[in-house]
Amino acid sequence: MMSDPVKVLLDAIDVLRDAQARGLITPEQLPHVSDTGTLYLSPKHAASLLGCSIVTLRNMAARGELEAIRTGAHRRYTRASVLHAVTLKHGGTK
Repeated sequence: MMSDPVKVLLDAIDVLRDAQARGLITPEQLPHVSDTGTLYLSPKHAASLLGCSIVTLRNMAARGELEAIRTGAHRRYTRASVLHAVTLKHGGTK
């Protein structure tokens, strides 16, 4: 049986996919959720949260500052690592 937060997340994903099917949002605007439930962000979304360029994101991932995956020719960044980087940028602790 699924826990309530998981059901809420899956329901939200269904709503987003329905909006995509109706042409209200583009596929790039959808978050990518892995089979393990990890939420991934597009480079554009991650860059906007960090206030940096997409090239800077790639460099941060290469240095190990962000966790990223590749889906074909596209990169996706874990929400957790982006939020951690935002916290550090704004004076948080490691």
